[in-house]
Amino acid sequence: MGITQEQFNNLATKDDLKNFATKDDLKNYATKDDIKAIREEMATKVELKQLDNQVNKVIISLLKTQEDVKEIKETMATKEDIDKILTAVDKVTKEYQEIKTEQTSNLAAHDRFETRITHIEKHLDLKPVV
Repeated sequence: MGITQEQFNNLATKDDLKNFATKDDLKNYATKDDIKAIREEMATKVELKQLDNQVNKVIISLLKTQEDVKEIKETMATKEDIDKILTAVDKVTKEYQEIKTEQTSNLAAHDRFETRITHIEKHLDLKPVV
């Protein structure tokens, strides 16, 4: 069995073969043992599925946390709200202090009046009203 001229012309030339790997190139390729070692280190389909489930749980947890943070942001008081509250508390505190001052003043006046009345009752020889 011979080859035709056309088949002969399609054979690889030396220049064509220069693009193929050399023996030295083949030394750098992975061996069966290398591939076996890699496969031993690789995750199995079951392990990948477990990892996928864990990642999904983390994602769900993260989404819930983001929702919680959003809700907190929507309902929590702003600095402006707190300033308004503090201003109102300051106003109420000032009014309370004024009332306490008035009360103290009124109590002192009451005591003075009581003393005067007692003196007047003694002077007029009256019995104290209980």
